[in-house]
Amino acid sequence: MVALLLARCDPPHIGDLIILRMPPGEQVYGPAQIEARIDNDAEISKDLTLWRQRGSDVIRGNLLVVPLDGALLYVEPLFLVATQTRLPELKRVIVADQQRVVMDETLPKALMRLVRQTVEPTPSPPTEGKIAPDLQKLAEAIEKALTEAETSARQGEWAKFGERLQQLRSLIQQLRQRLGASPPTATPPSRSTR
Repeated sequence: MVALLLARCDPPHIGDLIILRMPPGEQVYGPAQIEARIDNDAEISKDLTLWRQRGSDVIRGNLLVVPLDGALLYVEPLFLVATQTRLPELKRVIVADQQRVVMDETLPKALMRLVRQTVEPTPSPPTEGKIAPDLQKLAEAIEKALTEAETSARQGEWAKFGERLQQLRSLIQQLRQRLGASPPTATPPSRSTR
């Protein structure tokens, strides 16, 4: 990915476009590469195969690319549709950054695993202390802000959506302070005349 085009939806900037240009010379994965990494992850592949063998349809939701101060976060929900009910049920959430792909039951748990892998590269139980509870609170606050932003967007309350998006960015910035990466640079898009 060399750039990401975003449209603002917070008053008074509704419709303003921003281009995030990735740092030159740095390889930044785009959605297709992240999808390939998800497909190649042994744990995720094993679970998908098991669910399909049990007669459930697996629906992979839209991959969201969330720009953060310093990096990109990729989030993809996984839904299972049982053959009897035919109703989709959120089963797992996949979270990825440029180095890791993790999957867990909820967004806070997936974010915790992602951060834990960053802090502790080798698998080990979480250490005692105040870091884990702080990260849990932060992950829960991120999930709450995201849920409220989605609700505001569905209801067409764009001012509230913009507020929640700003809150989400602030919370994720706190989370990303633990993950080192070169920040993408934001520039307004050049207007082409045709």
